[in-house]
Amino acid sequence: MLISRKLILLLGALCLLGAYPRATSAGPRPALVIQMRLDRAVMEIGDPLWLEVAVTNISSRDFPAPNLYLGGKGSKEFLMRGLLRPAVFDSEGRQIRFGFRVDNAAPLKLEEIIVWLKPGQTIRSRVDISGLWTFCQRPGDYAIAVPLMYAGAGLVRQLQPYAVSNTCFITVVPKGRLFGGGRDPKAPSRLSVRFQVDGRRAWSRHLPATIKGQTYVPAEVAAKLLRARIENTNGRITLKRDGQTLAFLTREQTVVLPSGKRLTDLGLVMAGKQVMLPQKALEQAFGPMTGLTWGIRPKS
Repeated sequence: MLISRKLILLLGALCLLGAYPRATSAGPRPALVIQMRLDRAVMEIGDPLWLEVAVTNISSRDFPAPNLYLGGKGSKEFLMRGLLRPAVFDSEGRQIRFGFRVDNAAPLKLEEIIVWLKPGQTIRSRVDISGLWTFCQRPGDYAIAVPLMYAGAGLVRQLQPYAVSNTCFITVVPKGRLFGGGRDPKAPSRLSVRFQVDGRRAWSRHLPATIKGQTYVPAEVAAKLLRARIENTNGRITLKRDGQTLAFLTREQTVVLPSGKRLTDLGLVMAGKQVMLPQKALEQAFGPMTGLTWGIRPKS
């Protein structure tokens, strides 16, 4: 019987990752932290836009990470064919399509798309992304982050919950309008993510994340939208409202509902230092977050 290349890749990933099944079980911190930085907050159409990506292993043992040197240092290939592909959203929260296609490319081997990082080791790359997404040709406000990773299912199950990055913001203006409008492209962006539900608003510097079909929102945003009190002590994050308590046990990656029922298929996710909580668990504890929307807006 012939075995497909995809199946071989998946089996190889499971074997490699199976050697370290408890790399992050000691606490809420992820094994990998992805940090991104844009070289400016405002750009004119047609200008380059440089993105720096750094992936660091903050666990206590060797851990697999996206190979940012795929195609060579400084190559964009890791964004087009590798594990890590940032997502870009417009001001209304709509995802912008990836504007580059790789046709007739040979399948990549597992050892090409991952690298093993030692504890504390960082892999870093800096590339011009102005030609990779269509947003660079349309004026507007945008946010970019890594809410997910692409690969075979086995590899995603191991890495994806620990691969949420920080969020970067960029404003695109027409050609010739940058300095004429008195804008400093190097000044910090005033953009943030505005969440809304039932007429209530909350602001964050982090996009929501979608992981295995579940939506995760910043913990402080969840607490404000739900009018709950949030506490973070001794590896336990709790939201309390009207005598009901929802607990996230960070060491066990377990959710405890007000009824006492434990959910092991949901947990918290870390976006850098930002705690992200699953909307599904929040709704089971406090009721539907009807009409939850978000967008990119300047915060004065």
